[in-house]
Amino acid sequence: MKRKKVNYNDVIIRGFKRKDLSDNVFFNQNGYGWFLVTKKLSKKISLDWDCETHFLTLIREGKQGTIHGRIYLTGELEELDKIIRFFTEDTPDTLFDEKD
Repeated sequence: MKRKKVNYNDVIIRGFKRKDLSDNVFFNQNGYGWFLVTKKLSKKISLDWDCETHFLTLIREGKQGTIHGRIYLTGELEELDKIIRFFTEDTPDTLFDEKD
């Protein structure tokens, strides 16, 4: 699967939160500070936008933040929107019932 880069603004407008971290090694190598951009979908499921690659990953966490699974997303914004709706909206969505 070929993954597409997703622009920072495209995830921020979808409710992702940025957390700036202090890492001098990263800063010296890249010229900017390291940061995380994530969106929590449930207690154990979150979306991650990588600040270096600009790729999206769906992550399932276990106890104490250990990662139990990853799904690497294609980067299509329609796919991202479907995943966000699936985990966050209470109303039925016919998109989830459609057959390919």
